[in-house]
Amino acid sequence: MSHANISSNLTSTTSSGIKFYGNEGLMYGSLLFISSAGIMGALLVLCLSIFSPKLREGDYKYFICNIAFVGLLTETTWLVYLVAQSLKAVVRTSVPLTYAIAISMFSSYLTALTAPLPATISRFILFRKPMGIVQFRRLFTKKRMLLYFLVCDCYPYLITIIATVSNSISVSLTFATIFMISFIACYILVVYFAYVLTRTIRKYMANQERLNIPTHDEKRLVAKAFLYLGVLPLCCQFFHLVYAFLYIYAIYWGNERRSSFFTSLLTYLTNIIMYGIAINPVVDIIIIFCIIKPYKTALMAIVGKICCKCKRDNATSVADLATLPNVDRINRRRSTKMIATTHDG
Repeated sequence: MSHANISSNLTSTTSSGIKFYGNEGLMYGSLLFISSAGIMGALLVLCLSIFSPKLREGDYKYFICNIAFVGLLTETTWLVYLVAQSLKAVVRTSVPLTYAIAISMFSSYLTALTAPLPATISRFILFRKPMGIVQFRRLFTKKRMLLYFLVCDCYPYLITIIATVSNSISVSLTFATIFMISFIACYILVVYFAYVLTRTIRKYMANQERLNIPTHDEKRLVAKAFLYLGVLPLCCQFFHLVYAFLYIYAIYWGNERRSSFFTSLLTYLTNIIMYGIAINPVVDIIIIFCIIKPYKTALMAIVGKICCKCKRDNATSVADLATLPNVDRINRRRSTKMIATTHDG
């Protein structure tokens, strides 16, 4: 099959995979709301991590910034995608935009697994005894963390772009295979480190209880949050994995081998995956604010300031109304002045 046929299959599959069953308006509206909430939550996490004085200490904020940045990128991509689909009856979607949507879609599958990996591995190393802290400080300096983040965030996009844009069929198939192998390897790594980190946290808590040390410390809560952030993508990545196999089959074998059941299955999986991709960053933000205490404290401080300002404005308005003269009193004064003026005249 020529590369032109592969490109046409990619475009047609992307266009056919975005058809929705049921009420399209409700689905578009809900996905737009979820994507907008994810963008605002990710921006809030990034702003708190950079500007909040409560988060100046601690290495975990760098990992959380990376996860929030990936979530922001994913939600922005899906917001553009949803807007393009909402306007497809008015404006025709161009081929470059379709390619960009397909690349972002496939990349977000793998990025959802690669982004939490540095955070999960860092907590796994930090909890190791007795050399965990020494190894952590040696492996996770600021420059090395930046390198890890660049590799984990850019690697999925690089593979997907080469597999999609390449003019050679063998190169496209090779990088598509690399993508699938990386996907499965990251899936296994996330499961393994999540399991090991769960056992490590349980042992850590047991030792603290044995030594009568409070178990609600920041170290355990951060590890617990990173554990949830690593396990969360596994819930919907299974559907992503099935969809990716079917999608590659549809692209490289064309329309002649498709059946109505295959097309319906691809469409239903698309609907499930779209909600999964949109909800995943939102749940990440909820986990960060609910479990990690400094972020929760910073958020509550912002909410408290807003509430106090609203109460202060309301109190000022009520006080101004209370100090205003009564209407009857004003009218009485005016009538008295008019009577006095008449007598003087």
